[in-house]
Amino acid sequence: MVKTFKRIKQPNLMLFSKELTILIKSGLPIVSCLKILTEHTADSNFKKVIFDIKTKVEAGSSLSDAFACHPNIFSRFYTTSIRAGESGDTVTEVLMYLYEHLNFVKNLRKKVLSALIYPAFLFLITGCAVFYLLIFVIPVFSKLYAEIGQNLPYLTRLLIEISNAIKSNIIWIICAIIVLKIIWHYWINVKKNRQIVDKIKLKIPMLGDLAKKYMLTHFFLTLKNLLKSGVPLPKALEVSMINIDNMFLFLKMKGSIESVNAGLGLATALNNTGIVPGMAIEMIHTGEETGSLEDMLNSISDIYEEEVSTAVSSLLVILEPLLMLVMGAIIASILLAMYLPIFEMSARF
Repeated sequence: MVKTFKRIKQPNLMLFSKELTILIKSGLPIVSCLKILTEHTADSNFKKVIFDIKTKVEAGSSLSDAFACHPNIFSRFYTTSIRAGESGDTVTEVLMYLYEHLNFVKNLRKKVLSALIYPAFLFLITGCAVFYLLIFVIPVFSKLYAEIGQNLPYLTRLLIEISNAIKSNIIWIICAIIVLKIIWHYWINVKKNRQIVDKIKLKIPMLGDLAKKYMLTHFFLTLKNLLKSGVPLPKALEVSMINIDNMFLFLKMKGSIESVNAGLGLATALNNTGIVPGMAIEMIHTGEETGSLEDMLNSISDIYEEEVSTAVSSLLVILEPLLMLVMGAIIASILLAMYLPIFEMSARF
């Protein structure tokens, strides 16, 4: 296995999948295709990986096994799809599915992240402004009022005490944050604790539903592509659930594999989880009855993608003005507390 010191960027992996498809379709042997890609790949890290894959294939390894030696670059979904393509002599078709899948996921993630950049920026700016006021501005006012001997209002005294506490204990506060972060890391890695926290996350208004739809979109698209590649349903379900980054949802959906292995249909198995919405269950049931399950799964992922985009837009309509209002109120309250004694002094004269 080649040591890779950093992950490969997704656009490079997408380009690799598409170029490998084109080269195989041209009739070249796999080893020759990999040799060409090794010579023309700009990323030096990825170049080493492709060279290692070529070496392993030359030595008699299958393409999927060579990919599996680099799990931090080629996901289990990727290698499972290639392995299914090798067994059915449809590697080129599978590579195109993978390219389309990676492109879909990239666009979906881009929509969500780009929509959240502005609120995150507002939060960061406000946090920096509050920190600056507490550490640098309030001590100046505190010194001024101490020299004047002015009796300060309760809000001003409270703010000065908070500022002094933060400034004099900043090292201990940083250490406490680090320690709490370490404790949280170990606590959250306990399966039972992670399940509780992830269940609470799903109950957060709007955000919980958005996260659930995002994961289901990825799940159904992955499942469709695996089935289209020829992967058996139980195995396809197992690999697709890797995309569910929520322990509560994951454990609920895990039961669907046991149900399918017991002979139940996919619609019934997913319905028993209590997680998948009724509309998706009905569409999957129709797909099983008519032999168009892959098309139905594709339609479901498209529907959820649209719902995710709509939910993000709706969330921003509410979140942006709410954030501005809350953050403005926090900064205004700090400034008001600092100027209250001056207002009182002015009122006396």
